Amino acid sequence: FVHFQHASTFAMYTADDVAQKRALVDTFWHLREKDYFLDVADDGYVIASSNKEVPPDEAAETKQRCAAGDWHLCEITNCLGECVAAGCSCTRDVNPRARDAFLRTAAERIAELAAGRSEVSYASLGSGLLRFDFSLLEMLLATGVSVSTVHLVDPQYEPGSQGYGRHRVALAQFSSWFAARGVDVYAHTS
Repeated sequence: FVHFQHASTFAMYTADDVAQKRALVDTFWHLREKDYFLDVADDGYVIASSNKEVPPDEAAETKQRCAAGDWHLCEITNCLGECVAAGCSCTRDVNPRARDAFLRTAAERIAELAAGRSEVSYASLGSGLLRFDFSLLEMLLATGVSVSTVHLVDPQYEPGSQGYGRHRVALAQFSSWFAARGVDVYAHTS
């Protein structure tokens, strides 16, 4: 399985090569759909579960590494991703530190504002494949922020949208992980 995290990687391949590799990635997401149950209620409430048992040591390592700001690619996170749009000044190819710096700053500021609160909800607009949201939520939970609800908004969560399959799997993976942590997840298309 080859996962292209960087847009510039595609520059080495012909259009046919890129199409074949994208088809492989889409096949991977399609196969992973079978690993998750996902239902989104009319109000956006997400019910999700995985049919795979997460080993406790893998769960602990994922939490620890995310809390430290280090992305941990594993069975728990391998369907999550981030935008790699060409021309975006925040892609890891163009500016390798931008996303991580923003993530840390956002987590610190939210933790400051949430101090002493018994419940915190947050909304993410243009959530996409949820890598940022996964990392942010792990950082917040690790610092003791009582995040109870997350609202994820992206038009790709609409059945029939162009990227629905991979977004559905990412949403299922994200939601099943955090449901076990006591966080209610809602998904909205607008």
